[in-house]
Amino acid sequence: VLWQSIIGKNTITSHHISNTSVANLPAKAIIDRLLEASNLLVLKKSYLPLASLGYVAKDENAITSRRDFQKAGAQRSHYLDVFKKLALQLFVI
Repeated sequence: VLWQSIIGKNTITSHHISNTSVANLPAKAIIDRLLEASNLLVLKKSYLPLASLGYVAKDENAITSRRDFQKAGAQRSHYLDVFKKLALQLFVI
Protein backbone atom coordinates (compact mmCIF):
# COMPACT_ATOMS: atom_id res chain seq x y z
CA VAL A 1 0.00 0.00 0.00
CA LEU A 2 1.53 3.29 -1.10
CA TRP A 3 0.45 5.41 1.89
CA GLN A 4 2.30 3.00 4.21
CA SER A 5 5.56 3.63 2.38
CA ILE A 6 5.03 7.39 2.83
CA ILE A 7 3.95 7.45 6.48
CA GLY A 8 6.40 4.68 7.32
CA LYS A 9 7.67 4.02 10.83
CA ASN A 10 5.30 6.63 12.29
CA THR A 11 2.44 4.14 11.81
CA ILE A 12 2.06 1.79 14.75
CA THR A 13 -0.85 -0.20 13.33
CA SER A 14 -3.63 0.02 10.76
CA HIS A 15 -7.26 -1.11 10.92
CA HIS A 16 -9.95 -1.48 8.26
CA ILE A 17 -12.95 0.24 9.87
CA SER A 18 -15.67 0.87 7.31
CA ASN A 19 -18.82 -1.12 6.71
CA THR A 20 -16.97 -3.11 4.05
CA SER A 21 -15.22 -4.82 6.99
CA VAL A 22 -18.48 -5.97 8.64
CA ALA A 23 -20.18 -9.16 7.51
CA ASN A 24 -23.73 -8.85 6.12
CA LEU A 25 -23.66 -5.06 5.71
CA PRO A 26 -23.90 -3.60 2.22
CA ALA A 27 -20.51 -2.30 1.15
CA LYS A 28 -19.89 1.28 0.13
CA ALA A 29 -17.30 2.12 -2.47
CA ILE A 30 -14.95 3.77 0.05
CA ILE A 31 -12.03 2.12 1.79
CA ASP A 32 -11.73 3.52 5.31
CA ARG A 33 -8.53 2.94 7.30
CA LEU A 34 -7.77 3.94 10.87
CA LEU A 35 -4.07 4.38 11.59
CA GLU A 36 -2.38 4.67 14.95
CA ALA A 37 0.57 7.05 14.74
CA SER A 38 3.33 7.62 17.25
CA ASN A 39 3.69 11.33 16.41
CA LEU A 40 1.22 13.64 14.63
CA LEU A 41 3.87 16.35 14.12
CA VAL A 42 6.02 13.91 12.17
CA LEU A 43 2.93 13.09 10.08
CA LYS A 44 3.00 16.66 8.67
CA LYS A 45 6.04 15.63 6.60
CA SER A 46 3.74 13.16 4.81
CA TYR A 47 1.19 15.73 3.61
CA LEU A 48 2.85 16.56 0.26
CA PRO A 49 3.73 12.96 -0.64
CA LEU A 50 0.15 11.89 0.24
CA ALA A 51 -1.17 14.75 -1.92
CA SER A 52 0.81 13.34 -4.85
CA LEU A 53 -1.28 10.15 -4.42
CA GLY A 54 -4.50 12.20 -4.49
CA TYR A 55 -5.12 12.51 -0.74
CA VAL A 56 -6.38 15.82 0.65
CA ALA A 57 -5.48 16.63 4.26
CA LYS A 58 -8.49 17.61 6.36
CA ASP A 59 -6.35 18.02 9.49
CA GLU A 60 -8.18 17.70 12.81
CA ASN A 61 -11.72 17.76 11.42
CA ALA A 62 -13.16 18.63 14.88
CA ILE A 63 -11.05 16.08 16.84
CA THR A 64 -7.71 17.51 18.03
CA SER A 65 -5.93 14.17 18.30
CA ARG A 66 -6.80 13.16 14.74
CA ARG A 67 -5.58 13.91 11.24
CA ASP A 68 -7.97 13.08 8.44
CA PHE A 69 -7.17 12.47 4.77
CA GLN A 70 -9.51 11.67 1.90
CA LYS A 71 -8.63 10.61 -1.57
CA ALA A 72 -10.18 13.35 -3.64
CA GLY A 73 -11.64 13.47 -7.09
CA ALA A 74 -15.05 13.05 -8.64
CA GLN A 75 -15.48 9.77 -6.75
CA ARG A 76 -13.99 9.63 -3.24
CA SER A 77 -12.52 6.19 -2.76
CA HIS A 78 -10.31 6.19 0.35
CA TYR A 79 -10.20 7.74 3.81
CA LEU A 80 -7.27 7.68 6.22
CA ASP A 81 -8.13 8.59 9.80
CA VAL A 82 -4.90 8.97 11.78
CA PHE A 83 -4.96 9.13 15.57
CA LYS A 84 -2.12 9.53 18.01
CA LYS A 85 -1.69 6.21 19.85
CA LEU A 86 -2.83 7.35 23.31
CA ALA A 87 -5.74 9.39 21.96
CA LEU A 88 -7.14 6.40 20.09
CA GLN A 89 -7.69 4.59 23.37
CA LEU A 90 -10.26 7.22 24.32
CA PHE A 91 -12.43 6.28 21.31
CA VAL A 92 -12.22 2.49 21.43
CA ILE A 93 -14.85 0.79 23.56
